[in-house]
Amino acid sequence: MNILDYAKGAEPCQRNWDYSQLIPEQDIEYITKVCTTMPTRQNLNTYQLYVVTNRDTISKIYNVAYNPDDYKNTFLLNSQVSAPLLLIWSASIEYHALNTDVSFAVGISSAAAAFASVELGYRTGFCKCFDRQKVKRILKTGGKKFEAEPMLMLGIGHPNNDLTHNVVLRPDGSAVSKESRSGTKNIKITKI
Repeated sequence: MNILDYAKGAEPCQRNWDYSQLIPEQDIEYITKVCTTMPTRQNLNTYQLYVVTNRDTISKIYNVAYNPDDYKNTFLLNSQVSAPLLLIWSASIEYHALNTDVSFAVGISSAAAAFASVELGYRTGFCKCFDRQKVKRILKTGGKKFEAEPMLMLGIGHPNNDLTHNVVLRPDGSAVSKESRSGTKNIKITKI
């Protein structure tokens, strides 16, 4: 595989998971090392990365992964965050004033995490649609110091091979198919 294949593997949002296949610690270390080695402004620690594998914590986060402005249409539909491995980026408390730089760094880091995950045979799903204050409280109750608001989450794991990537399995066992936009974008490229 080459980097274009990794990009194609990371493009669709994986929304269902095979929980019988856990992610080994060496894979977690590789993914986190790759994504935290990517460039940041002046090589500063502009963001923090939280690595969540605890099923109870992930389940609580899944329950608040909705758009606070559109709860009715988004509640329990962002199951990409219910993956066996959940990475959460937040601004570093020291550099939160550099918001634009933090966003750039998180974008670069999270893309590298997705590429590294696909390289290892996993699928991924990004999520920016969640109640930030509730996620922050959930992580604090886990005994971890969590000062800045979370910005982005990435679920990583093996897909449920019985379903297409866009099918959401809710905790009650019901299945909801999210509209799949994979492959329909056509980003304009201008050569100068």
